[in-house]
Amino acid sequence: MLDVRESARFLRKCQVLEGEIAGTECPWELNAGMPPREDFHDTMEALYVWNLRENFSENRDYIERAIRYMKSRMNFLKEEGEPVKSYDCACLLLGVHKYLNNSDDEEAGSMEAYSIDYLKHYFGSGPSHNARDYSNPYLKAAILGYVLQDMGERTAFLEEWLEKDTGLINPEREPPHKGPGYQYPHDFVSTFGSKLWALSVLSSSFDFSKTVGELPSGFITRQHDEVSFNSTVLFGLAGAMRRTEGEVRLAFENASVPLLRELASRVDGGGWKRGKYFPIRESWPTFFVTLADILMKHPTPFYK
Repeated sequence: MLDVRESARFLRKCQVLEGEIAGTECPWELNAGMPPREDFHDTMEALYVWNLRENFSENRDYIERAIRYMKSRMNFLKEEGEPVKSYDCACLLLGVHKYLNNSDDEEAGSMEAYSIDYLKHYFGSGPSHNARDYSNPYLKAAILGYVLQDMGERTAFLEEWLEKDTGLINPEREPPHKGPGYQYPHDFVSTFGSKLWALSVLSSSFDFSKTVGELPSGFITRQHDEVSFNSTVLFGLAGAMRRTEGEVRLAFENASVPLLRELASRVDGGGWKRGKYFPIRESWPTFFVTLADILMKHPTPFYK
């Protein structure tokens, strides 16, 4: 669908290079006419993209700046409240686990261990299955599951939590969400897509064939954040394809085609806008599309 090297080059345009917040990934490209802004989870998402095997050698300076910034802000993460803290811990796991594939960094390893421990306690508390966006637990469950599996650790506790609610509704029928966001409310995670993704990673018994009747008929127009929303639908479709075969797999493949086609038509120099209504390319929707592309191509985001 896209060239992840182009995505990595666009994300370089969003990194702050000087000053107190040097290394942070600004949500938008820095020449877009808006001032630089610090963003912790966008930085961790960019770190993941830069550490992909296709990108690592070309982006070492950007990786080093990002990891220095993250280390300098780790106390900030530890003092955060919910729902952003668990979201940031999941983003940290995604970025730092990929970074540790390429680097021997004891401090980064401690950051990863802290985030794993926090998320284990988070799921031990039984988070709501109906929470949205930053509070959405399914993205966090899928990422934590991938990391634990890659480390050879048990994930049965995540499957037990998932099995308490496995119902799925067509993402075209998901009600709009108006969570906090810069200039516009956020509606950036599909519950259908993130739940289906988590089930594909963690469930040993889920019957994916029963979800075929809930597949979207095409790209899903949303008032806000439709690029990332459709990307998270693709997360689920990609995961389901790994767990199915024959006509059921074909149904998931066919549902992915119009989403992939529309997202591919919107790329501009490696970057994406959050939707047609917003005038600038941004780092975070670019990450979501890039991760969707990786999941369509690989069984795990931590492919070597």
